[in-house]
Amino acid sequence: MLQSMACFATYLTSSRPSKRPRRRILRACPQEVGHFAMARLYVHSTCVTLLTATVLGLLSLGATSCESDKSRPMRQKADRFVPTRIEVHPLSHVRIRDDGSVIVEAAVELIDVDGFAVRGIGALELEFHQGGRFGEVVMMRKSWSCDLDDAAVNAASFDETIRAYIVPLTLELGEVPQAPMLTATLQRPGHEPLRASRSLETLAPSEKLPAAPRSATIPGS
Repeated sequence: MLQSMACFATYLTSSRPSKRPRRRILRACPQEVGHFAMARLYVHSTCVTLLTATVLGLLSLGATSCESDKSRPMRQKADRFVPTRIEVHPLSHVRIRDDGSVIVEAAVELIDVDGFAVRGIGALELEFHQGGRFGEVVMMRKSWSCDLDDAAVNAASFDETIRAYIVPLTLELGEVPQAPMLTATLQRPGHEPLRASRSLETLAPSEKLPAAPRSATIPGS
């Protein structure tokens, strides 16, 4: 510190031009030259580090923004193939077998926003019950479900011909109501339940299923 003050005093008392004393001071004070050089190097390296960090941050932000902009249209396109409603297929019916047992042939369609039948995921819940005039339940229900989140179950339950999930239920003859109705509900995390109901035909062993119009479907519940 004393040596630095001496160098500074020599600079103030010199009457020569400013450039000459500086060279003489630098020659006379080699330690100060090292301090000044180190300080300048430190400032330079700090500025370079800050500049590099700023540039990398801007590049990262730009890349993230570009990826977000690119992925958004893809998500919007994928959403068009997600089920927005369901229908109980017209081929759903109750069949009385020769041995006296009863099978409920439940067929459920998942429909996307464009009106096409698609596959989906979630829990497909079905209820077989007595239907009143406006679809009210007036007796105990028979319930069963299908886990569409299971890839193997999903594929095995889907009928490619009618583009619907076939989920049958076997009952006793005395468990069939006079006006049978099937209600299907698709439960998915983060989505509102999709629900539809339809009155079912009860067929004898040799009786064929008549073609039922799609307008027979009762959306909602």
